[in-house]
Amino acid sequence: MDDVKVTVGERTRLRRNAIGLTRERLAELIGVSPRFLADVESGKVGVSLATLKRMCTALECTADFLIGNDQIGHPDYSRMLLNSELDRLDVRFYPALRALAEELGRIPR
Repeated sequence: MDDVKVTVGERTRLRRNAIGLTRERLAELIGVSPRFLADVESGKVGVSLATLKRMCTALECTADFLIGNDQIGHPDYSRMLLNSELDRLDVRFYPALRALAEELGRIPR
């Protein structure tokens, strides 16, 4: 698989989850089928520039982000990645997560 296709797929899924869109809703917004979007997110297929532009609009992000041409260490990327993972957590883990966050906040910078 092409590295750019994989990156676009991973970041599309990451951003879609971060802003709370279903695959079906994003597919509708950008004018593709949910199956095609699933193939994009898995890195199996690439997208045209026109579709990439619609994706950026719907996902409220830049093409640089989607194609991996940004800085991975940028705070917005880390926050988005963390939020995406947190959204998948069972609510039973929230007290432990809060305790962890408080403990991490005590670490001197």
